[in-house]
Amino acid sequence: MEITKVTCFTTRPDTNFGATFIVLAPEHELVEQILSGVIKVPENTKKEIQSYVKKALKKTEQQRKVEEKKKTGVFLNLYAINRLNDLKIPIYVSDFVLKDLGTGAVVGVPGHDVRDFEFAKEFDLPVIRVVEKEGDTSEIVNVEQVFEDQGVMVHSQFLNGMDIHQATTTMMDYLEEKSWGKRVTSYHLRDWLISRQRYWGPPIPMLYCEACAKIGKGDQTEMAGWYAVSDDQLPVTLPNLDNYQPTGDGKAPLENAGDDFLYTKCPHCGGQAKRETDVSDTFLDSSWYFLAYPIWKSGKGPSTGSGQSIFDNKILEDWLPVTTYIGGAEHAVLHLLYSRFVWMALQDWGYIPAKLGDEPFPFLFSHGLIVKDGAKMSKSRGNVVVPDEYIEKFGSDTLRMYLMFLGSYDQGGDFRDSGIAGMYRFLNKIWEMLSDESKVLRPSGFSRKSRSAQDDKLDLKSVSSLSSTIGCTTSKLESKLHETIRKMDRDIAAFKYNTAISALMELINVWRDPSTGSTGSRQAGSGQGPVEMSLEDARLVVKLLAPFAPCMTEELWQMMRGDKAKSGKKSALESVHLESYPTFNESKIQSAGLLVIVQVNGKKRGEIVVQADQAQDEKAIIASAKQTEGVEKWIVGGIRKEIFVPAKGERQGIVNFVVLTEKA
Repeated sequence: MEITKVTCFTTRPDTNFGATFIVLAPEHELVEQILSGVIKVPENTKKEIQSYVKKALKKTEQQRKVEEKKKTGVFLNLYAINRLNDLKIPIYVSDFVLKDLGTGAVVGVPGHDVRDFEFAKEFDLPVIRVVEKEGDTSEIVNVEQVFEDQGVMVHSQFLNGMDIHQATTTMMDYLEEKSWGKRVTSYHLRDWLISRQRYWGPPIPMLYCEACAKIGKGDQTEMAGWYAVSDDQLPVTLPNLDNYQPTGDGKAPLENAGDDFLYTKCPHCGGQAKRETDVSDTFLDSSWYFLAYPIWKSGKGPSTGSGQSIFDNKILEDWLPVTTYIGGAEHAVLHLLYSRFVWMALQDWGYIPAKLGDEPFPFLFSHGLIVKDGAKMSKSRGNVVVPDEYIEKFGSDTLRMYLMFLGSYDQGGDFRDSGIAGMYRFLNKIWEMLSDESKVLRPSGFSRKSRSAQDDKLDLKSVSSLSSTIGCTTSKLESKLHETIRKMDRDIAAFKYNTAISALMELINVWRDPSTGSTGSRQAGSGQGPVEMSLEDARLVVKLLAPFAPCMTEELWQMMRGDKAKSGKKSALESVHLESYPTFNESKIQSAGLLVIVQVNGKKRGEIVVQADQAQDEKAIIASAKQTEGVEKWIVGGIRKEIFVPAKGERQGIVNFVVLTEKA
């Protein structure tokens, strides 16, 4: 067979001695040659490739990016020779490689790229370490060991001993000297903002005059014949079209709009000029709406043609830049990118104060993906979640809280009906607790009507004022409350909504039954009845819940306002959502000790609790760990090394005993 060259793209030429396979995009020329019969492979292999490529090309690029964690592919029954070490490496086609990424062919170095490692594990391909850190030469057998950071080259012939930066330069020099490769700068950027050949979208306000083009006239010397539409003719609106579908002739649908739309007067010579028929993408509008909001809020709309800036600089400086940008992967490569372009262009033109900086969004947080019953949602699978159905059955607060609880916000989670039912029960439990006179201390004469927990409404007629506190939350429950405020405050700021809700669940469990936790107003198992909380502290619980369940908490808050709500008088407690978020009092948090996990060869075998003032006492903690029930039997063979990490704040401590052989 004729030898074919495969040109691969890599951003890490220093690791090329660790290459063990090549992956091609389904659209790659070599794959097309196989399918067309130019390159001969066994017929069963050709059919497998054909089937795989057909499925891959039905996916959108975004789907291929999102689904790339589970690596799939087909071996082409072809091998390539790595010229550096003459290693024979297999060639695959896989949809996680995109045609526009470099050359559409990627060299796989599984020891130093997580995606390559996942692919290698899926197809049982070798993993070679060629970069080490601090003398670690261990075999890479799991994804946690994949080393993508800086280090020293090993197993790389003439690169051995170099750091990766020196090795990269040396390798590029070597490949260019041998004519095996060349340095290139690649920009992976597509024009999604303007010049779209479709109907929907804002028309581009430009005109072309053929007569002016012939004499070299135009708004720009390098764009003869082209003029911007004058301000008094803006905006150019879309004409109504009976047929706005693409015709397949390479022309935009607006070419069929008719002469009334297509042709107008040239602003220079007065002759006939033709309108641009391409349109801008709707992303162009959404790429600057965050700039428009504060302007319209002020009552001053943008003004064009007045010679003044369309923005009020003081308002921009008060509101911008945007504190936090939250979005998924598609936002990071589309909307976010184009918003930055628009921001920078407007700043270059002097419309945005330079003091606001070069970036409109200083902080980006990417959310995860929600799946249904373990599978990505799609209409074809029939596993799409329709929010209306769940809101009708459980209420919007339940759905809202469940979405925040089902997984880490940056990872997403698995939507299950059993899970949302559990959240519904939890919210009903809170409603019951906060409307139960045996759980919340009330003024004398306070009573509620006997209704179900779901329909419970408090009788506030006899209440003169609920602002005073009758009694007080006992110390242990109060400690748990302030511990919860501290935990939720920190978790919400870190987008850890699921763990913030977990902390609230712990508080409610302790409130309902002290025996379920280390805190409570009465001794666990004392049988002295329900735990009581002061009205003021109950209000803190409502405030904690408010960001997660806004509708239910507003109802509870109005119930707690007393006669002011009934009389219609204005009150400082009009809405819970106008209240300040609770702050914790460190002095009220009783220390229950710090947790230290005891491990043997990295596996948890027990745990101990130490007081905060003893957390740094390594000798005493290790001695206690050795005597911990369930640990002793694992260390009878002798301890080779003792590793101690002290507990601090909310961080658990660790004692790890390294033994030659675990014995149980």
